[in-house]
Amino acid sequence: MIGGLQRKDGIVLYISDARAGLNNSTWETFLLVAGSGYSVQNVNQRLQLYYGIGSSVKFRSSLGKGTIVRLFLLNK
Repeated sequence: MIGGLQRKDGIVLYISDARAGLNNSTWETFLLVAGSGYSVQNVNQRLQLYYGIGSSVKFRSSLGKGTIVRLFLLNK
């Protein structure tokens, strides 16, 4: 599912799936991989540079329930 909403201070975009999700070990590896080019930290920094501090990308995953990626982009 892909969705979004306009708030007074910015836009929230989200992408979710209802598939397998990630277990803790896989999740930690995903978040800590630094040599892959665009790590989560890199994406977060780029969002903040372009849209402002407070903009972010967040991930939530539960094994057997799926994964949600949430982007928050501050108004410029």
